[in-house]
Amino acid sequence: PILGSIAMLNNDKEHIEFEQMLGRVQGILYRVCLAFTDRQPSSIDDLHQEIVCNLWQGWPKCRNKKSPTTWVYRVAINTATFELRKQQRRSGLSSRSTSFNLINTLSDETTDARLERLYDLINQLPTNEKEIIFLYLDRLSHAQIAAVTGSTEAAVKQHIYRIKQKLITLNKQKHD
Repeated sequence: PILGSIAMLNNDKEHIEFEQMLGRVQGILYRVCLAFTDRQPSSIDDLHQEIVCNLWQGWPKCRNKKSPTTWVYRVAINTATFELRKQQRRSGLSSRSTSFNLINTLSDETTDARLERLYDLINQLPTNEKEIIFLYLDRLSHAQIAAVTGSTEAAVKQHIYRIKQKLITLNKQKHD
């Protein structure tokens, strides 16, 4: 009985630590869900649940790290990418289409509409570029992005520059 109680105590402690970690990274999880879904509440909830399940599965290996942020990003983005590819295979689509009616000029839009436009443009990017720009927008350093993506800092800098140029071009094409 004593060993069972100790195991239960450890499990409770592990669960509490996991819940605390989740509380600290909810913003990250929410932004990943926004970036990799159609932003419908049910899609966001489904992806969030998948990410949390994957985080829980990997928690025993990661729980003693001081700052698990890089690990959380990696798990969240890998889960989102996997789910997106699975959805695309099911639907037979090679890229997602959006049905958002966006206003013509950014200057006339509210902050929410500008964010919606940005997510719409980002959704047109290939998955690897979407991952990088998402991390950049989340204010990760080039070194942190390199750690999450398994790339080098120099490659990350170059990717960010090219992605920005692509987003500018995509935005201009929407207005022509």
